[in-house]
Amino acid sequence: MTRPDRRSLLLRAGLLGVVTAGWPISAAARQGDWAQPVLPPPAGLPNLYQVTPLLFRAAQPEAQGFDRMAQLGIRSALSLRQTVDDRALAQGSGVAVMRVPMKARHVGEDHGARIVLAMRSLRAAMTDGPVLVHCHHGADRTGVICALWRMLYQGWSRSDASDELINGGFGFHRIWANIPRYLATVDLNALRAGIETGA
Repeated sequence: MTRPDRRSLLLRAGLLGVVTAGWPISAAARQGDWAQPVLPPPAGLPNLYQVTPLLFRAAQPEAQGFDRMAQLGIRSALSLRQTVDDRALAQGSGVAVMRVPMKARHVGEDHGARIVLAMRSLRAAMTDGPVLVHCHHGADRTGVICALWRMLYQGWSRSDASDELINGGFGFHRIWANIPRYLATVDLNALRAGIETGA
């Protein structure tokens, strides 16, 4: 009798999900206040989670994903991609698209201003309804923005926001050690002021 591989075991246990790095945690093991997976997973919207009633996170949506976003009531999408422009994918969906390109490796160094712009764009778009933020995998750059949202507007501690980022099953790539370092040291008061005053 051959021994089943890990994938087969996970399929049998119902634990196989969207993965970009490492294995996901099961829905039953999730912290109650962490972002929750949208189930069943909508076609064209990989790694889709609901963070708050107005904030969703995902990997790069496909064209059908933008149509599905509209059906879910998501009004806007914020892309953090460097090279992909969502306008053609979103055409005809009714979802407004925004783009603030950034690189995971520069999150804590060269791209502080881009984080301010991304957070400002996110806040402004929420006045019109739910917003989805995404990058390529929906794990690292997206995770930074969601962790900052938790800390700035939901009162989460740095350690709790980082815990969700790293261990929430989104596929965080541990090679980007600069990201948790940034979250541990960023001046939240200065960041909030930059977002809210446009400075």
